[in-house]
Amino acid sequence: MILRVVKYGLSYPLLADTEASVSTLYGTYGEKNMYGRKYMGISRETFLIDKDGIVRKVWPKVKPDDHASEVLETIESLHRYWYVIITLSTLP
Repeated sequence: MILRVVKYGLSYPLLADTEASVSTLYGTYGEKNMYGRKYMGISRETFLIDKDGIVRKVWPKVKPDDHASEVLETIESLHRYWYVIITLSTLP
């Protein structure tokens, strides 16, 4: 499902992966374990994908603090047009 976010003034579409199909393809959906309880969920990772659809960098186990600045620095250092897909973990 593609969403256009008007509330925040974004001028690009966002992907809402409600069926976990994209997350499964990127290997971020699977069994998780928290406090001995196993459940299916999404791991928090960021994928930097170029305009040709090639994954150029992956950040596993992302922590939100300062992550956006790290991604922007990488994009600026590559001097190309990129797209970013961020998968966020779900809470149990």
